Amino acid sequence: MGNQLFFAGCWRGVFQFRGKMKAKKILKWVCGIAAVILAALLLLIGSFIYVTRYKISDIDAATSPDGEHEIVFQAVGEPDWPFGYSHARIVLKRNGETVTTHKFDVANDGGVLHPENWSVRWEENCVKVIISGEEQPDAFYTYYFDGTVRH
Repeated sequence: MGNQLFFAGCWRGVFQFRGKMKAKKILKWVCGIAAVILAALLLLIGSFIYVTRYKISDIDAATSPDGEHEIVFQAVGEPDWPFGYSHARIVLKRNGETVTTHKFDVANDGGVLHPENWSVRWEENCVKVIISGEEQPDAFYTYYFDGTVRH
């Protein structure tokens, strides 16, 4: 009788041990699934922030008559929602190397930027750019080939 109680107690301990192992295994799976879901959610949020605030998209480009300089009109992120500013930048390049980068906002009624939002006129030592927006007067910028910008 004593031996039977001893063996019954041992088996009960084995089953309790296996129950704890199953619980730990289930807990590991739950934590793993939660970690994957959290990582996917953080990736989606990060992608959204990148696209709406930081992504650079070329709108249009113009090359100087001598082919030495290029000026590029770029959108930065997406327009502010709703009906906010569009963020842009101008990049002036000489023989493929960046001379200057100039960031600014365009009051374009929350719309994306198009090639129609700028015009370019090349001169001997600079390029003159006019930026147009639906809710702003034209903005005039002069980009000198030495890298200085005049507004």
